[in-house]
Amino acid sequence: MPINRARIAAEAFVLYAETYLPDAASQTATLDALALCAEGTARATPSVAVYAFRRSPLAQLIGDDLFPGSLALESTEIYLTRQGFRGHIETPEFRSGLRAMYKGTRRLGARIFWIGVRPESDMLHNIIRSDPEARPIAPVRASLFDAEVHAAARARDVAILSIGVTVEPGGGARAIDAVDAVADALRTISFVAFFHPLRPALLRLTIVLPIDADQPAGTVAGALAPLVDVGALLGHGQVSQGRAPLAADLAAALASTGTWTVVSEGYAGYPLHPAVSTAPDA
Repeated sequence: MPINRARIAAEAFVLYAETYLPDAASQTATLDALALCAEGTARATPSVAVYAFRRSPLAQLIGDDLFPGSLALESTEIYLTRQGFRGHIETPEFRSGLRAMYKGTRRLGARIFWIGVRPESDMLHNIIRSDPEARPIAPVRASLFDAEVHAAARARDVAILSIGVTVEPGGGARAIDAVDAVADALRTISFVAFFHPLRPALLRLTIVLPIDADQPAGTVAGALAPLVDVGALLGHGQVSQGRAPLAADLAAALASTGTWTVVSEGYAGYPLHPAVSTAPDA
C-alpha cells in the first residue's frame, strides 16, 4: 500500500492515553466497546497504523496516585494522516462503541498526551470527555513511523512493547543515553520515549517492532540492557491476536530485563494495521 513520507512528516501524531475505571466490570466493558471502535478503524482507515488498548501495570502506577483503588487502561494510537483521525470516528462501529462506552461504563478520569503534529482538540474532547485537554509531550526521542522497517515486516509478527523505567535522582542524562542506545540497536516501526508528565522520574517507552528471524526475541531483550542499568524496569508486551507462541517466546526472553507481562489476547485493537496506507482516502 502507498506510504507517503512527506505526508507523514506533515500530519502524523501519536496519542497516548490512560483511562482510570472504578472496577473490573467497567474495565472489561470499556475494552469491549473499544474493540468495536477498532473494528471500524481497521476496516475504514488504514492510515491509523496502530490502535491498541490494554490493561496496563504502567498506567496503573499513575492511577494509584490520582484515583486510589482504580483500574487503568492504556492506549497507543498512531495516526499517519489527519484524514485518518477524522475518518475513524465517523465509522458506524466507532459510533456504536462510543455509545456503549458512555452508557455502560463509568470513568473516574483520563489523561491524554500527544507527540507530533497537534491533533484536532475539539474531536478529542468529544471522544474522551473526562479529560478536556490533550497535553503535548516533549519526547526524549521519537520516530513515529519508519516506512522502510514497516515495508519489511509482517503485521502478525509485530509487537508493542510498553516500558517504564524508574530513574534515580540525577540519572536523567544517563537515561537519555540509554534510550539512544536502545533505539540505535533495534529495527523499529515506531519508537517513542518520554518522561511521564505526571511522574517525571518515570521514563516511558512505547516501541512497535517486528519480532522475526532478523530480530528474534532474544536480540530485543539484549538491546534493552542499557535501560536495565538505569533503573527497575516494568514492561507490558502485546502481540497480534492468536499469536500465543510468539507472546510466550517474547515473555521468556524479556524476563531477564525486568518484570513483564506479554499478551496475545485480552486487549482491544491491533499492534499494526495489516495494510497501512497514506493514500488520499486513508
